[in-house]
This record gives sequence, C-alpha cells and structure tokens, in this order.
Amino acid sequence: MPWAALLKKVFEIDVLVCKECGGKMRVIAFLSHAEVTRTILAHLNMPSAPPRKWPARAPPENLSDQELKLDVEQPFDELVYGDRLSDPEPDYNLD
Repeated sequence: MPWAALLKKVFEIDVLVCKECGGKMRVIAFLSHAEVTRTILAHLNMPSAPPRKWPARAPPENLSDQELKLDVEQPFDELVYGDRLSDPEPDYNLD
C-alpha cells in the first residue's frame, strides 16, 4: 500500500491534496541524504535545523474545574474515545 494511502487510512488526511486549491499533488522527489536536504533548504532560505523543543510547563494554578472546562463526572475512556467504545450488540446468541 502506498505511503499516502496509509496516512489517509490511519489519520484520515489526504496528504496529496493541496491545502490552498484542493488540487491533486504528486511526489516529484524523495530526499534521503541529509547534506543534499540541507543544501536545498539553504538555497531556499529555509531553516535546516529542527525547531527547538520548549520545556514542559505546569498547568495554571488557582483555576477551578469549570474554568478548565473539565467534566470530572465523565469517565476517562469517554473523554478520550467518545462513543467509539460502545460496540453494537452481535446478531447471534452465544448461549
């Protein structure tokens, strides 16, 4: 399966559709050598180093659950998975 089809299947995004016009894009090159990639990015005046990682920070203090918009009554699984956890009942009997 092509990589673009896998991304579409897993993440539900089509990486080969232009964000600006909606047209179909195609891969014209795949760069695997770091020095070649750095040279091209330098020529285009684009950064060649990855962005800096910022340290994690603590959540804001003195905020209530309402201010954080948390529903403390809702189970964690429902917060994360929504209604995808509830499987339909099978149409056969196991007894």
